[in-house]
Amino acid sequence: MSDKSEPSKYIGYSMRKKQWVSIKPKDIRSDTYEFFDSGATAFTYINPASNKLVKIIHGPRYKPDDDYAEFITECEKEIEYQYRAAINGLGPHIYRRQSGFISKENSFYSTPYFYIVMEYLSEENGWEHIFIGDKPDNIFCDYIKDFVSKTGLINVKDPQAHFYYNDTKDKDKLYMIDYGNFEECGKRSISKCIILMNSALGIKCNKDQTTMQTEGKKSITKTSNGAKYNSGGKKTHKLKKNLRKSKTHKKRKTRRGRK
Repeated sequence: MSDKSEPSKYIGYSMRKKQWVSIKPKDIRSDTYEFFDSGATAFTYINPASNKLVKIIHGPRYKPDDDYAEFITECEKEIEYQYRAAINGLGPHIYRRQSGFISKENSFYSTPYFYIVMEYLSEENGWEHIFIGDKPDNIFCDYIKDFVSKTGLINVKDPQAHFYYNDTKDKDKLYMIDYGNFEECGKRSISKCIILMNSALGIKCNKDQTTMQTEGKKSITKTSNGAKYNSGGKKTHKLKKNLRKSKTHKKRKTRRGRK
């Protein structure tokens, strides 16, 4: 390819070189990936035969002082966030071991990059890229409540363009893709995060679709480092403990009053 600033039309993964390489049209094989789409921060390539998509995330054009450490950390965080969604049935499957950083010297185009391989949400399998307004708000409301409560994540920067819908795989099945701009709820309550994300999307949800229930089974997600994310568990425990203290105090006070 003469101009390395543009993506190759075809790429394939070289097991010998442990990197992605450009593939000439005459050398296309069943494991070749074809250019699919591009954005401000990444290219995507697809392989329909394996139902896989590889995301090529652009690295800094000039080598940073930290030797790309921050860039790699951000990419690994994106993998972790998508994994949380995937194991809860809320995002496409991600092949966490099929990812890594490629230096500029070994890049098939002009910059270093980080690649991530994941499930391809193809039209042939019933998936369609949708936007707010394409489906009733309640479908998005139910999904956001489920997503935030199970993953502890939100996206308030660019959530509108990342929804895929499938009514053949499951009834009203919704996924979100592209986890680069997701963030932890952190100290914010689950209910607050649900409201923030609904607001960012401009959807109207009823009270039941914006309030995280504190009763019933807790949603626990195990992360790649072995830690467990507990959505609301500690707060529910403290609430019940305080209620027990309050009830005990009232009973003692009542008994004293009878004497």
